[in-house]
Amino acid sequence: MRFVTVEKFKEAPEEVLRDLKRGERIVVTDQGKPLAAIIPITEGELEDALLEIHPVLRNLVEKRLEEAEKKGTVPWEEVKKRLGL
Repeated sequence: MRFVTVEKFKEAPEEVLRDLKRGERIVVTDQGKPLAAIIPITEGELEDALLEIHPVLRNLVEKRLEEAEKKGTVPWEEVKKRLGL
């Protein structure tokens, strides 16, 4: 884990991005206090991360999954047909 001041982050964001690409976790500090944590993430992890940190989105997804279980879903071929694909 690397600590970077807001000033350093503004001066050289490319260094922070390079470190993120190498898997380094970054903590941005302001006046010696933690302000933000930046972690590397893959495309595959993005959905899980969003659902974990955003309760409204998580609740909406859960609600839609429950509705799909109760009412059923439309087969993919039917969706394509309705959309003219």
